[in-house]
Amino acid sequence: MLLIIDLAVEAIAGSGFIQALRTPRLSKSASMVHAGVPSNSLTAFGNPVRMIRKFIDEGVLGELYYIDSIRINLGLFQRDVNVIWDLAPHDLSIIDHVVGCDARSISAWGCAHTDSEIEDIAYVNVDFGERLMANIHVNWLSPVKVRQMIFAGSKKSLIFNELNSTEPIKIYDRGIDVGTSAEERRRLLVNYRSGDIWSPQVEAGEALGNVVRHFADCIRENKTPISDGRLGLRVVRILESATRSIRAQGGRVVLNNGNGNGNGNGHGNGHARSGGSEARLADLARR
Repeated sequence: MLLIIDLAVEAIAGSGFIQALRTPRLSKSASMVHAGVPSNSLTAFGNPVRMIRKFIDEGVLGELYYIDSIRINLGLFQRDVNVIWDLAPHDLSIIDHVVGCDARSISAWGCAHTDSEIEDIAYVNVDFGERLMANIHVNWLSPVKVRQMIFAGSKKSLIFNELNSTEPIKIYDRGIDVGTSAEERRRLLVNYRSGDIWSPQVEAGEALGNVVRHFADCIRENKTPISDGRLGLRVVRILESATRSIRAQGGRVVLNNGNGNGNGNGHGNGHARSGGSEARLADLARR
């Protein structure tokens, strides 16, 4: 893998164009970002994920409160990485693309039932600040296969079922309305809302086809890819931090992603992306 990454960096330096593989090393990820290598994230290019991003950007869900993700099945056990590195990158890439802001801290718990060093079940909690958090459950021991994400907002909630090809997205007009006056808030008056369920039509299409077309457009028009190297770097940073947190019995790991308020998408959650520090990337690349 490291040889492939080195060749990729050389190819980009020689004005070549490639689609990169995910790397399990933060330093290598940083060197790939410096070279301009895009990450290999298909998840952001699926039509359901594109629609989720559109709904959130347009404020259909309101302010995002939380994201719950479940990606579980029986196997396949890996020899070189734990269940977080195997399954969580898909969910983290979707969350990164949809939310559009940097994570503030992370905590993870996991346990191993076959190899003491390779966790086969894990729970990851990611804090984005400003009342937004994401929880991810990954598991190799589940008797059933589940691929589901819940995006809960102040106005509506959205459920994405990756295994439902006919109706992958359902929007629920169900939630709570909190009183606006000081007296109502003091008395914690909460009204429960139960409205309609809506399943929007999602255009059929393969994510890989969207990736190829988008990648070709970026080459022709010299644009930055949606899943650029920085997305891969952010995901790898969270994966490594999650592994450290598990080793520390769930200890919270603070991520150094810079400061700022808002995220440029109108969500009002977390910290804005500043584009990253070139000096920081250079330091990581040298390690």
